[in-house]
Amino acid sequence: ERREGVDIEMRKSPSYCVSGVAEGANGPAALSFRIEPLQPSSGSSSRGGVYVLAPGGITDKDGRFRICDLFPGTYRLHADDSLPGSRPDRLPVFGAVEVTVADEDIRDVRVTAAPGLPLEGEVVLEGAQPDKPPAGKVSVWLQPLLRAQYRAESTNTRSDIPGRFSLPSLLIDDYAALPRLNAPGLYIKDVSYGGRSVRYEPLRMGSAMSGAGLKILVAQDGATLSARVAQKDGAPVADARVLIMPVTVASEGMLAAALVSGKTDQSGQYTSSTLAPGKYYVAASLEEFDPTPESMGRLWRAHHRFQEVELAPKGSAQVNLEPLSIER
Repeated sequence: ERREGVDIEMRKSPSYCVSGVAEGANGPAALSFRIEPLQPSSGSSSRGGVYVLAPGGITDKDGRFRICDLFPGTYRLHADDSLPGSRPDRLPVFGAVEVTVADEDIRDVRVTAAPGLPLEGEVVLEGAQPDKPPAGKVSVWLQPLLRAQYRAESTNTRSDIPGRFSLPSLLIDDYAALPRLNAPGLYIKDVSYGGRSVRYEPLRMGSAMSGAGLKILVAQDGATLSARVAQKDGAPVADARVLIMPVTVASEGMLAAALVSGKTDQSGQYTSSTLAPGKYYVAASLEEFDPTPESMGRLWRAHHRFQEVELAPKGSAQVNLEPLSIER
């Protein structure tokens, strides 16, 4: 991905060590381990690529490890049994802990790798039930937040509306719940795990009571927004980026998850997918935007220049826009 405004500052600081024991279901054992600053250095980029940079190694047979040259800060340490020669089609046992290095070595850290947990879920259709279920399906996808996905890790499925689904084994870790739906009049209203909304929050496997499931709420009162993008002289603008931001967005991180965007056709027209009723900020730009901190920060700072529009339940709205230059 493209990153902007990146300043690299080199500092000198004391370095410290972290040591401890990694154990699996049967106690301490030889396990692979990785350590990285809490801001992740492995995972999936906004354009779908996978990056893995975290240093690590293999513990002793008794599970002991020691890693040094760590500067002060908070780290994420994880362990699994994906050792050299392991079958790639087998989901490993996995465990992760946070370690904060201040001004001394950290000893006796214990990280426990455990098998994955099954996740049951249901898709619920809000409101009066139609005579025939909707023809569309909900695509359910859970993306690991702080690491790359294991090859044997199955995190996606599909479900009828209404319907039930299951994922056989998810690691005890943080995921982003990213359900998708493309059906006229329908939209994802909320996603909850163990009774708590995870629509714009991490889903932490194992944080809810045993047997707690994932609930995806689908609403039927969706609306659409159409935009015509033109220059001041009325000439239509093709391939302009239309940006739709819910007024309720409260942070740059939430903006990255809630932002809806698309491009105009050759006549300068754009029509959104089904949206939740409510108020939105709308703008058009000839620039490209990625879900990176730099891009979201620019949009967040500029949203007061966007046009405000309200969508009524089951309604539609039309707006006329001129391309904006979003300040860097």
